[in-house]
Amino acid sequence: LEDIIGWRGERDIERLHNDDELWCVPTREENRAAWTSVKDVRYHQPQHLYGKLRGVTITAYSSGHTLGGTLWKIRAPSVGTILY
Repeated sequence: LEDIIGWRGERDIERLHNDDELWCVPTREENRAAWTSVKDVRYHQPQHLYGKLRGVTITAYSSGHTLGGTLWKIRAPSVGTILY
């Protein structure tokens, strides 16, 4: 985690702020919050979402052609099922 947080030096951040493009470098707290919200799932294990996505179910399937590659079956009652 420390490597991810420290990959940009202060000079890089200053340079980015001076460029025409606007870059958003996450804070240490935002980075930690993002990593703690990651949830590992097993293949063929349906995950029922909650909050704004209540009713949506996602299921991971092995893609079969790349190591760790995943196909996602996304099912929503109002829309139907798609494979992504």
